[in-house]
Amino acid sequence: MTIFYNEAIRLYKNGLSPIPIKSSKKAPAISNWQRYCSEKPTQSQIDEWNEKYPNANIGLCLGTSIGEDIQLGAIDIDDDEMIDKVKNAIGSVSPAKKGKKGLTIFIQTSKKTKNTKIKNIDDSGKPSRTPAVEILLHGSQTVIPPSIHPSGMQYKWLDDKKIEKSTLLPLLDEWVLDEIKSYCNRDDKYFVSLNEMVWLGVDEGGDTHDTCVATVAHLVSRNWPDEVIHRRIERAKREACERGGDTYDWPQSTNVIQGWIDSARAKGMTGSKKQVKRPAERVMADWALDELGGMEYVANINGLLRMYNNGHWPVVDVGNIKRNMYAIDPMLKEREARSAMTILHTLTLRNGFGYTQGIEAKNDPKKQRICLLNGTINLRTGELEQHNYEHELLHKLNFNWDDESKCPMYNKIINETFDNDEKSINVWDEFCALSLIDDMSFQRLLFLKGAGGNGKGTLSRVLMAMHDPQAVGSVGITDLNNERKRTSLVGKLINISGEQSRLNLVSDTYLKKITGGDPIDVRQLYQETQNNVNLSVRFVELVNEMPATSDSSHALKRRIIILNCPNKVKTPDLNLDAKLYEERSGILIRWIKSLKRLYNRKDFDEPKSSIDEVNRYMLENDSVQYWMSQCLEDCEKGTHSKELYASYLDWAKTNGYKHYFPEVQWGRRLVSLGYPVKIKRIGKHPMRVRLLRTIDQSEF
Repeated sequence: MTIFYNEAIRLYKNGLSPIPIKSSKKAPAISNWQRYCSEKPTQSQIDEWNEKYPNANIGLCLGTSIGEDIQLGAIDIDDDEMIDKVKNAIGSVSPAKKGKKGLTIFIQTSKKTKNTKIKNIDDSGKPSRTPAVEILLHGSQTVIPPSIHPSGMQYKWLDDKKIEKSTLLPLLDEWVLDEIKSYCNRDDKYFVSLNEMVWLGVDEGGDTHDTCVATVAHLVSRNWPDEVIHRRIERAKREACERGGDTYDWPQSTNVIQGWIDSARAKGMTGSKKQVKRPAERVMADWALDELGGMEYVANINGLLRMYNNGHWPVVDVGNIKRNMYAIDPMLKEREARSAMTILHTLTLRNGFGYTQGIEAKNDPKKQRICLLNGTINLRTGELEQHNYEHELLHKLNFNWDDESKCPMYNKIINETFDNDEKSINVWDEFCALSLIDDMSFQRLLFLKGAGGNGKGTLSRVLMAMHDPQAVGSVGITDLNNERKRTSLVGKLINISGEQSRLNLVSDTYLKKITGGDPIDVRQLYQETQNNVNLSVRFVELVNEMPATSDSSHALKRRIIILNCPNKVKTPDLNLDAKLYEERSGILIRWIKSLKRLYNRKDFDEPKSSIDEVNRYMLENDSVQYWMSQCLEDCEKGTHSKELYASYLDWAKTNGYKHYFPEVQWGRRLVSLGYPVKIKRIGKHPMRVRLLRTIDQSEF
């Protein structure tokens, strides 16, 4: 039999949820594996997996129900120095499995307990980079023996003790968790003394009495319940006797320990101090923080409140939080609710979220990941990883990663839309792929240009379907001067908008700042203006005709890509969107390959048609240069500036320009094009002229 099958059947018969793991890997071999944290696989599914993945490792889904209000969990210890400390806290390390390092102890715990990462705190108060201990529960899985570790070694059961009856697993409650946290937080003086106290016999010395009295007072100060203190002290005394080679015999333990507890409480050592009435807004802010999962799982990012949820950090429905506040406290005032949300935003403010300081985007592990339903794809390694709040991903794609997916319909559509132009197709794929991650280093915006019914809309709907809905905006590039609309782009990865009226100019200043990755000013509702917000949104514009702009600079020109969509769809397929929707996994695989190609090339390889379109667009929107190309020629004699400006105004109005240069700016533009003012004597008087003359249009 395989590594997977025998152990899977044994676990299945014990009411647990085994799943196949990729050979010599840690990632599940199946999609949507998290469902088996809630429901157990059938034997026929296990048989099917065994046949499909003959070389699979085996994983155990956690968070499965093993009793009323009880779930299966695991304590994953990554720091070897923590193993004995966790053992002391929980009272056991069995059953447990060992991989290359650390230890994983299987436990039972309340269904209210949440996945928790606990970091070590050093002497300076700085937390370690990675967790020392993790509590793995619903939504997690762990690889178990006899699987093969990626290093080639085999996972082993500690002391050959496997998981048998889940009801016999050690219990993790909030007090055990409190003790584990105390070890990581360096607040463990009393616990260490308790674990190391020496028993030499009755009236023979040792320090068990003094240590127990001091520890009881400490546990009272931590608000431990009496019965929990009794259990912890008795276990520590029993272990001390065993270390001293003696038999534990303490018949008066209950009365003695309770006397210590009562004495500690009488001396005011209890952790409950006289309560000062707290303002309603602070009470509600603390309630909301706890309701959303606690400080570790809530973040204020650029003014938007977000909460971690299965691999990503979606925006919190603030309105719903406030409605719940009013339901809890009907007397709550509107200003108190607003103040509570302000406090919550302040408490959870995160700077530097989603990136690693000093590392460019293509090498930043926080930017080179995409969250999906069945895990997070690491673009640098190609591996599907488990969801992790430390990845700091704002968005999640609503489909599974599947290595074997294809996208034949998508391939057909883009070939038809771009008339089989390979460079146009590559640019489209690469731009779309880039929009899935937070990398603004290429500083580009994309126009799809063509008459209606030519596939632009279909491609835009594909792009939207490939994104989390919270990542998609639809602000016109002529509306970026509007503060509210500009602010709506915070947290977005892609902005798709349609035809822009030529009566309105492109908001070129903000467009250049955003696409260039420069900070801009935004203001969320009921908040102060933020002046240093970097957006991560890429722009895709669907146009029949290009929008008007007054910016003729190279800074704008170098950002623009224009892809022509020349072919009209002859026979529309009413089910096309649904067919393309089903190919999302295959499209993602294609786009990730395109992204690697873009990174290797270091820039987009634009088709000549795009370069020509951009040059034509910039010329037509530079009314001065276009006027010169149509109406002027060099002339040594020169023409008076006033006469030339009159010619420019007449030409601009005749050709439908709604925005033209005032005379001073017109003059500066001529200087930049190489035609400064010259002083020439015409007749008796010196004149301000430029070495140009108008062409007689009748000649044409």
